[in-house]
Order: sequence, then C-alpha cells, then structure tokens
Amino acid sequence: MNPLSCSGDFVVTMSIDPTQPSTSKQSKPPPSTNWNICVLCQVVTDEYLQCPFRSTKQPIDRGYASLAEDILRFHILQHMPMDLNLERLDDVNGIEYTLKAHRAE
Repeated sequence: MNPLSCSGDFVVTMSIDPTQPSTSKQSKPPPSTNWNICVLCQVVTDEYLQCPFRSTKQPIDRGYASLAEDILRFHILQHMPMDLNLERLDDVNGIEYTLKAHRAE
C-alpha cells in the first residue's frame, strides 16, 4: 500500500500495480469473448481456424502455452500487432488455462 498525503490530516491509501498503466477512468468489465470465432480478432471469416486440440503434434495443448507466452511478450514490449484486450482472454487462472478451457481457435 502506498499512502498518499493530501492537505491537512487527510490520508488516502491505495494499491498500485506497476505493471498496469495508470488510468483515471473507472474500470469497465472486459467485453465478452465469442469462443466460436477467432479468439484474437473476434471477426467471422472464411479462414480455417486452428485448434491445438486438433493438432497431431505432441503435447497437443502446447499451442495454447505458446500463444499465451507470445501474447504476453508482445504486451510487455508494447508491440501488440492488434488491439487486444488481454482481460477477455483470462477468466481467472491465466490466458493459457482460459484458452484450453474454451478450446479456443
């Protein structure tokens, strides 16, 4: 907790996460994800979607781990190739687990 002193005896205490950008706007819940279309772009196209659970490579769910790692690296580097709200890809237990749980394509 970081105490922030104001005028007089009034003190405000707040938690600051240095990994998150500061914002003065009130937080909104992330938009919901349609798990039946591309989880990244959320656009319906005629392109064939890839699902790691249909992969013949072992272990079959490694694709989700790889995608989650890449997304987080792009986010940390602030070079995300698209406008992507990471909160919508993380139900609670992390991006990889969420992608697996929904069999994301």
